[in-house]
Amino acid sequence: MARSKFREEKIRILMKEGYPFKQAVAIAYNMEKKKKGQDGLTTEGLLNRLADRMRERRAQRRVGRTTIQPYDTGELGGSAGIFNQYLQEVQGIPRRSVALDPESGDDSVLTHELIHSTQYGPLQQIAAELAFENAGRIQDRDTRKAFRKLYKSIDPEAQTLNRMGEFMVGGKDQDIEFDAVIKSAISSAKKRGYDLSGKNYSEILNTLSKARDEGNISLNMRHLGNFMSSREGTGNPWTDEQKGYIMDAIKANLDFEGYSAEDVKEDLR
Repeated sequence: MARSKFREEKIRILMKEGYPFKQAVAIAYNMEKKKKGQDGLTTEGLLNRLADRMRERRAQRRVGRTTIQPYDTGELGGSAGIFNQYLQEVQGIPRRSVALDPESGDDSVLTHELIHSTQYGPLQQIAAELAFENAGRIQDRDTRKAFRKLYKSIDPEAQTLNRMGEFMVGGKDQDIEFDAVIKSAISSAKKRGYDLSGKNYSEILNTLSKARDEGNISLNMRHLGNFMSSREGTGNPWTDEQKGYIMDAIKANLDFEGYSAEDVKEDLR
């Protein structure tokens, strides 16, 4: 029987009132069943689901207030895309706008930058303007939790990360990149016919390698593959525990479908 805070609290109260342990367990279990809805969720579970839906709607609203700006190759300083999270124009890019390199900015890059737009609401934009660290915020709690566990588990003296490792977990403020790469890689893999659902760590790596070999890989799929790789000399020396945290983040986002130009306020390209 899975643990339940509600059930454990009721058992404690019932035993304090003089009920034998077995009887208290039976009564508490029945009380919990009455709290459950038709879909089998407890009140706590229903509240969590409601909170998830509210976060999804908030993310859609933030994407819907974002514009895509035209930009020439070479003007992005080597980046495939940029989201301006500040309150003023930066490098000719208006606030709450995405700019993509027309040559390297594929569909995964657009999704990646629009994910950044979901991480910055009005308060986060003010924090970014004031140069606060960790101004952006990952929207879903499971990905946040996976990042925190992975980041805290890294031993900088014993583990040397590759470029993508540093980009995604090299600092606390890299959490937004961890979120954006994983989500955009998963959604672009789906669009290319590679479903990562039901696969373990090695199988996902093999799928990303297959996409690369077939010439059907997006930029963020490539980023995720380089991040997950443990190949000696070029990969990251992840422990099995750390691979588990990475899988937690992947599993939390398998249903993510990505964003497109149709989701934004205006596409000015």
